[in-house]
Amino acid sequence: MDSSEEELLLVLVMRRRRRRRMKTKRSLHTHPLLRDRLEKGLYYTLYDDLRQSGKKFFQYFRMSKTSFDELLENGKEAITGKDTILRKDCPCNKQKPPYWYLGAGSSMMGLHFQYRIGVSTISYIIRHVCSAIWRKMKSICFPDLSKDLWLASAEGFHKKANFPHCVGAVDGKHIRIVKPTSSGSLYYNYKNYFSILLLAVCDSTYKFLFIDVGAYGKSSDSTVFRNTVLNNKLQDGTLDLPAPKQLSLSFERPMPFMTCHLAWSVEEILRTVSEKISQTTSSALKAKCHGSCKKSKC
Repeated sequence: MDSSEEELLLVLVMRRRRRRRMKTKRSLHTHPLLRDRLEKGLYYTLYDDLRQSGKKFFQYFRMSKTSFDELLENGKEAITGKDTILRKDCPCNKQKPPYWYLGAGSSMMGLHFQYRIGVSTISYIIRHVCSAIWRKMKSICFPDLSKDLWLASAEGFHKKANFPHCVGAVDGKHIRIVKPTSSGSLYYNYKNYFSILLLAVCDSTYKFLFIDVGAYGKSSDSTVFRNTVLNNKLQDGTLDLPAPKQLSLSFERPMPFMTCHLAWSVEEILRTVSEKISQTTSSALKAKCHGSCKKSKC
């Protein structure tokens, strides 16, 4: 079969599928369950009561009312629709499911029954709200990596974990996904499920300084780190890390600033920011990194 015959066959198959869709008629324009949204939807029956109690509100949405209102304002424009002849747009009801989905990990099907909104509509809302929040708050939540920022982070680790010259704690998180089509074992991780990797650098208060999202689930944290923008800046000297400094009066040799990870070799990171270090110093830093990270649960 040549290419022209394959193209013709493909066109015929697509035409047949289109005709089948046209023949399929919906029995209902709106399901009766969704019609009662204004009377029985979770927003109209529970939300006002939750606002009266800060503790219960936090337990439900996993965030304070102040943080919730801020996120609500930043994601509002992404889901503001228009009134139609069949129904009126209700942005208030559509704004709440994304934050419950992100905070508690509820399924879209669960939100469909709770808020009485279509599953496809909820999927659309979550995607667009997340995109709007990222666009508006990225520059606020992820400031430029500067020398002052690194020094402030290092001071926090020194005070809270007794770990000097540590500018950040690095770790990865597997985010479970449905296996992408024709992906083979690229997304299959050592925990025996399909995932993408979120790699993050946090300061001593558990706030993100840098993230990298989307690596294959089969990759290790160190492999992902080597391919990040952060590591590229570290290699070419544009990360703006503070210069090596003396730790104390009793330890005269200047020591470089570094990131910490339980499973990584300390020499691998130090090698890029300092000259070759002795085996004794390397072993001591390994022990310190392991102990401090466990203490701060990073």
